[in-house]
Amino acid sequence: MMYRPQQYPKFENLDQAIRSMTIVAGTLIAGVLVFSAFATYSRTDEPQTSAMALVLVLMVVGMAVALLIVPNQIVRNTVLQLDFDELGEDSTRMALAGIAMTRMINRMAPCEGAAFFANIVWMIEGNFIVLGILTAIVFVQLILFPTRHSLENWIDEQLEALRTENS
Repeated sequence: MMYRPQQYPKFENLDQAIRSMTIVAGTLIAGVLVFSAFATYSRTDEPQTSAMALVLVLMVVGMAVALLIVPNQIVRNTVLQLDFDELGEDSTRMALAGIAMTRMINRMAPCEGAAFFANIVWMIEGNFIVLGILTAIVFVQLILFPTRHSLENWIDEQLEALRTENS
């Protein structure tokens, strides 16, 4: 089965791709920060002790696995299905930009879920360790924030891998 570019976001140029990617990433991060402010404001004066912090730690471990393994496998399989010769370099670059956006979302989504759960634990338990975990999760999201340079480098790496596979 060949890759069909319309299955992923379709861009006309890299400027459009990076603009869309930064809007999505910024929205994901802003959602966590706004909910963090709400959780801090709504937090109970008398923190409760529960097993939720342990569940959060397990969730963060799951987030790390999901962040590091799953998106890369999905992307690798999709990139290998691209027909470089049929699409040409420019169309392949734009298809890869769409795949990069999907990869970014698949990498940031587990962070988003863990961050929202951390906010709930922070709101209920008031444990400052949880606040540290939440800060670390937001920091990971900031590291994953797309830049034009990182997008171009990733596309170049994928094109090189496609050329190697097709040789």
